[in-house]
Amino acid sequence: MLRKESHGMSKKILIVTLLVAVVGITLLISHLTNRDDASSLVLAGTVEVTEVNVGFKVPGRIAELRAEEGQRVSRGMQLALLDSSEVRSIVEQGHAAVRNAEAEYEKARKDYDRYRALSQDGAVTVQQLDAARKAYDVTRSQLDQSRAALRTAEVRLSDMTVDAPVSGVVLSRNAEPGETVGAGVSVYTLGDLDNPWVKVYVNETKLGLVKLGQKVQVFVDTYPGKAYDGWVTYIATEAEFTPKNVQTQEERVKLVFGVKVSMNNVNGELKPSNLAPLTAADVEAMRQGLRDGSIDVIATDHAPHSFDEKQVEFQTAPFGIIGLETAIGLAVTGLVHAGLLSLSQLIEKFSVNPRRILHLPSIRVKEG
Repeated sequence: MLRKESHGMSKKILIVTLLVAVVGITLLISHLTNRDDASSLVLAGTVEVTEVNVGFKVPGRIAELRAEEGQRVSRGMQLALLDSSEVRSIVEQGHAAVRNAEAEYEKARKDYDRYRALSQDGAVTVQQLDAARKAYDVTRSQLDQSRAALRTAEVRLSDMTVDAPVSGVVLSRNAEPGETVGAGVSVYTLGDLDNPWVKVYVNETKLGLVKLGQKVQVFVDTYPGKAYDGWVTYIATEAEFTPKNVQTQEERVKLVFGVKVSMNNVNGELKPSNLAPLTAADVEAMRQGLRDGSIDVIATDHAPHSFDEKQVEFQTAPFGIIGLETAIGLAVTGLVHAGLLSLSQLIEKFSVNPRRILHLPSIRVKEG
């Protein structure tokens, strides 16, 4: 919690608090005056991390992947290897060529030194000395070339491994052993957990409450009462339409400004929302909740696309599926056929129970 006081006749206190829910984050900004009139702005968002796509510098066939999704990795840790048998052979040949070139160079150097000493007494001709010097220069050049070729082969060999460029967590593994990948194709996607952030959206009428560098405190439901330091690092200069995945406590507004809040991640406790997959125990608990009536409703997530997003060619349109059709098919297969629910119970959870909870009149199908 940060308190700021302005000097003058009217004292103003600015309290900034950041609250993180299990699936998101809430930014609460309160602006209090000495007249006790208070206004607050509550925004919702999700904790995110910077994603780093990692791939090979050269094409090849993947021989080994050493990290799994969700695994913590440290900077410099080796993540993947390409089949390098051919390149290793080239490196071995390079070492042999260097050894041979070193031997030839050493012999030519000694010969040149001997001929140069003999030339002082006139024991060798000028032509013989020039030939020895030329042989020395040639072998030295050949040695330099052999060493350069070896360094090139060793660099190519090192390019056939992928090391973690940052410490973080593996968000996704995008390839499998045995696959042939091109240069630059992402094999892993890493998340930088040391520097998480959250994107929230502020109504243009409330934007004056938020300042760059403004300090905030972050609270997570998982660790009640524990505060994480945060600060505003970005405020959009142009308004945009409210993203389809944002729900605020106020009425949705058409124009909002994106605000980025960076945070200190103490002991790696803050996780992005996409790092919380359901475990087998979670799935079983939900199945039992549906069976015993603890869970009343089955609903689908609706994320509508804007009109402009739909007015494009099919191959460039945003991905989407009809949630209800998919949900019913999955529910009939996984719940009704599995004996957890009857078909009538499934229909109740999709239609009857939501209307009852929302105090909506029942819909009855009748003749006529």
